Amino acid sequence: MDEQSILLQLLSELKPRASHPVGLVEPGNIDLYNRPAVQNPDGTTSTVRSMSFGENGIEVLIPTVVRGRVVSDDEAIQHYRRTGQHLGKFVTPEAATAYGSRLHDDYAAGTYAKRLWASVK
Repeated sequence: MDEQSILLQLLSELKPRASHPVGLVEPGNIDLYNRPAVQNPDGTTSTVRSMSFGENGIEVLIPTVVRGRVVSDDEAIQHYRRTGQHLGKFVTPEAATAYGSRLHDDYAAGTYAKRLWASVK
């Protein structure tokens, strides 16, 4: 791949995929390009499997794939409370669920595949 093609690829990756998620109060603080993947018994892969819970009137979306394994909801909440890591904070459970579904669809579409520049450093 020549330099111009690499530059065009990098610039296309900087463009945001979609507008601000509906109901987002605080963006997530997890690198979506570097999520651990878990191989499921049915042959599928989980990376952004998530759940949400209410905290102080805000719905917090958190991953249920932690340190390379699928964890229970309680373990995911404990991990959030220890680390503060989340996928976003929302005004309603419905907004959190909608964004979680969007993340899942984005992963399935390859939106968060490893970036090209990581391989050309």
